[in-house]
Amino acid sequence: MKNTMNFSVALEMLHLGYSVRRQHWPIGTDITLQFPDTDSKMTQPYIYQSDIIGEACPAVLSNITLLATDWEISE
Repeated sequence: MKNTMNFSVALEMLHLGYSVRRQHWPIGTDITLQFPDTDSKMTQPYIYQSDIIGEACPAVLSNITLLATDWEISE
């Protein structure tokens, strides 16, 4: 079993540049923190979710997901 964390620690990992995932999510599905650059239409950092085929969209995390304690760093 991998070391897991709560979302507070997972959020810290996002700020350090890591992608994180829930332990039961399919490999390749994770969330990442994006910091806009000068070419971006976004003006604030945001979290996006990637799926197993590489598609990305804004992450909308449920209360259950935010309170979970099975977060891990994506490999």
